[in-house]
Amino acid sequence: MARKKASTKSWLIVALIAAILAVLSMLIFVFSQNNKISEMPHVDGSTITVEGEYVCLPKEGNGEQTLECALGIKTDDDVYYSLQFADSSQINYQTGKRLRVVGTFHDTKQDPYLSIGKIVVDESEQLD
Repeated sequence: MARKKASTKSWLIVALIAAILAVLSMLIFVFSQNNKISEMPHVDGSTITVEGEYVCLPKEGNGEQTLECALGIKTDDDVYYSLQFADSSQINYQTGKRLRVVGTFHDTKQDPYLSIGKIVVDESEQLD
């Protein structure tokens, strides 16, 4: 009987430790996601600098992917921004190349494309 109580007590301790670890893991995940979001420039009208790959923005949802291309930038942490160039000569960059852009962030999505907002580009340069 004493052996059964010890076994049950050990099982409860293991379950409690597992529950505490699960809660801590969830808190760490939520905290890291909140930090990632807070680092993103969500302030409409702010000037930002972004580096990443010049891409055709992926479409959101289940809609069919067409041949049209909305140009944007994908950062190293997989955040997409749509781009609006003030100078049409800047549009001549090749997709797949790394760019640095400086411009004004606008909290407007370009549906149906995946992006957290639009950058009206004032300056840009190809990095590779």
